[in-house]
Amino acid sequence: WERGIEISHNVAVPEQTQIKENVFISVLGNVMENAIHGCEDAEKDRRRIDVFIRPKAGKLAIRVTNTCSGKVIFRDGLPVRKTGRGTGVVSIVHEVEESGGDVEFSAKNGEFTARILLKL
Repeated sequence: WERGIEISHNVAVPEQTQIKENVFISVLGNVMENAIHGCEDAEKDRRRIDVFIRPKAGKLAIRVTNTCSGKVIFRDGLPVRKTGRGTGVVSIVHEVEESGGDVEFSAKNGEFTARILLKL
């Protein structure tokens, strides 16, 4: 991988869900793009993204954790860029809330985590 990011994954998605394909693709695509950008701020030998997607209690649990600089700024519980809130985060929150799911972002000890629950 040209950016030097190690990626691990533990993924199992049921064949049949009520999740619209465009919602799943939009949410996962934006989360992964944000994770890649977050890794670019981390030390080169620590760049890592861990992806976990599994059904749990009638929901699809998505957790993406990436290394980061440790200087993540939050406003109203959402991560913001130095230039303001990015459209990726806004899109994730909108898609998840529209589908009746839940989303949470956190940063601790040089790792950023996005946790998403979508109704199956």
